Amino acid sequence: MFAFGIFKVIYAPHKALKEIIQNPKYYGPILVLVLFVASNVGLTYVTASKPFSEQTLPKASEFDAWTENSTLWTADANVAISENADHINGSYYGNKSIEFSLTNAYHAWMRLSDIGPVNCTGALGFKNMSFRVKLNYPNTTAITNATVFLESGTANYFQYNITEATSAANKTVWNNFTLPLGVGSGWTESSDQADWGNITVIQFEFALSSSTNMTILMDGLFFRGVYRSPIEQEGEIILAYSAAYSVMQFLVHWILFAVSLLMLARLLGAQVGLRPFTVVIGFVLITMVVQTLVNIALYSTLPSIRYPLELFGGPSNEAQVIYNKIAEEIGLVAQLVGIVGFLAFFWTIFLGGIATRQLTGFSWSKSLLLAAAAYMVSILVQGLLLQF
Repeated sequence: MFAFGIFKVIYAPHKALKEIIQNPKYYGPILVLVLFVASNVGLTYVTASKPFSEQTLPKASEFDAWTENSTLWTADANVAISENADHINGSYYGNKSIEFSLTNAYHAWMRLSDIGPVNCTGALGFKNMSFRVKLNYPNTTAITNATVFLESGTANYFQYNITEATSAANKTVWNNFTLPLGVGSGWTESSDQADWGNITVIQFEFALSSSTNMTILMDGLFFRGVYRSPIEQEGEIILAYSAAYSVMQFLVHWILFAVSLLMLARLLGAQVGLRPFTVVIGFVLITMVVQTLVNIALYSTLPSIRYPLELFGGPSNEAQVIYNKIAEEIGLVAQLVGIVGFLAFFWTIFLGGIATRQLTGFSWSKSLLLAAAAYMVSILVQGLLLQF
């Protein structure tokens, strides 16, 4: 009967709450608690399955480590390697770039070793390699060849020609290069022994039309293109935390709402015990379960949403474009979730008002005002308690 009473509160609240007050049992609120925890874990699973954050190497938490430290690089004898304060304006791009200075050279190579092995194949393999370049060389000189090499083991490598893109690069700004990786991505392999699952070295080579001085700044070198959701990364921990937090959230909300309402009612002369208030408010909070279930349905309609590196730590103009696109994708659902929360808020107060009237005999206006005040107190105090 207590299980039936939980759902009866939804469609026949006057009758259900009256029956509950006549025989207040804690079984019902405990079942509401179980339902809320289960539904909230389900909501966590859905919401944590939709966003996919880009995984990079180096990890974003390490910034662009490969273009922060010049000692990681080797180069031709006619190339000086140093660190330059000119860098990409983004939190994941550190505060330096690597500068390669060529002196009276026709040709130069720059090499980053011991980076792997880096996996660029399969579902978890990196799909792209990106880097930013700023070039400074005389207009009378042309870049006749620019090639990227990815070495795989000893004497095996993949190469990708970027001559055209490099020649067309703007000399006054940072130019973004993003190269696809893996089988069929346009790279030329040295032999069948070259393995996309075992990349250990990155090398850049440049050839010029005449002997000249040239400066190359490089920043933001990442392997990237793999997206994983929070559920994929640490689903068990997230769901366990959600369950524990949901129990605490419900209990705190339940106790605060019931005790606040009881104290306000007694201040106005009502002679009612704690048990009836706590039991009936436990039933009233079935609204939290309904709200959560509706939110599950709403969030389930969202597509998978990708959060690339630039959203959190890239240049502000790039981040804003990405943010606007994501906001457009989730905008309608976010609005509907807000409306559901708004309706659930007033629905809970309405049910609390019914319960208060039946417990105290107060007028409708007084009962609803008490329920609203108690509910607001419980929300405010709950927010303070659960933020720690």
